[in-house]
Amino acid sequence: MGPGQRALGPRPGPKTYRLLRAVLNAAVDEGLIARNPCRVKGAGADNTPERPALSVEQVYAIAGAIVPRHRALVLLAAFTGLRLGELRALRRKRMDLDAATVTVAPEDGNVQRDRSGAVHFTRPKSRAGARTVALPAPVVDEMRAHLELVGDHGPDALVFPADKSADGTRPFHGRRSGASGVRRWPRSTGYRPGSCSTTCATRATLWLPARAPAPES
Repeated sequence: MGPGQRALGPRPGPKTYRLLRAVLNAAVDEGLIARNPCRVKGAGADNTPERPALSVEQVYAIAGAIVPRHRALVLLAAFTGLRLGELRALRRKRMDLDAATVTVAPEDGNVQRDRSGAVHFTRPKSRAGARTVALPAPVVDEMRAHLELVGDHGPDALVFPADKSADGTRPFHGRRSGASGVRRWPRSTGYRPGSCSTTCATRATLWLPARAPAPES
């Protein structure tokens, strides 16, 4: 791996092997070849080690290291499991803090950016993606403080708008929600800006790097 590069996922070998095996199986079914030569046992298996989840203390350590405007984003991601696109698309009317729930809408519960850079509100990635999730009591309190911080622009305004979105309808840039919002990452989190993928401001609250130190006492 060259300078400035980093691994963002498992090696592509097993996935490539599975694809090749499927293509050759189709060729066997069509009578184009007599036998699939992809017969190496275990060659298509991914042996990616499971990444351990952060403790509650580590989640709050990360939330305390980020700028106040993104604190609630970190906590909501960690304790609800909402995807980054779902967090970007979340509207105020989808949050019922009295009932302690947040809803991913079936019609516009996700945000995607096309090749031109334009942002589109889309359906969730799957039918199961449209869902209502319960909020822990501490997160409800954090969300009340956050909504007061960003200001009320109406029920259709985004919960996490871009910093310079005057009417609260432009979603924050997913690739800038991490290192740019960090004052100083605590060593106890085991996380450094740039040590994982572009969604790390939210997903780093869920997963630790391989050799993360234990929380400081």
